[in-house]
Amino acid sequence: MRVTEEEYEKLANRSTDKVTHLESASRNESLAAKESPRFDKICNIHVHHRTNRSADPDGRSLKAVIDGLVEAGILAGDSTKFVKEVTQSQEVVRDAEETIITITEAA
Repeated sequence: MRVTEEEYEKLANRSTDKVTHLESASRNESLAAKESPRFDKICNIHVHHRTNRSADPDGRSLKAVIDGLVEAGILAGDSTKFVKEVTQSQEVVRDAEETIITITEAA
């Protein structure tokens, strides 16, 4: 793919405040402000994407999900000390898109 200098500038200067490709049902309230369960033991994370279009198996960013869980205070950290395994799945749906994150204590 070729991008002109003008197109690159538009992409590089794009505001991250309004990301239009995120799921429309996402919430804006801060999870860190709520009393969230904090996983401070090693856990497994499964991310299930329900979207109206299929993606490549490696096309979803799990790093952003885990970083967000740490930022929200749900996970104590993102190292192997706290996260044993991360898996993902997807299904194509015709109704509202959503992402379901399941965190379980590792055995």
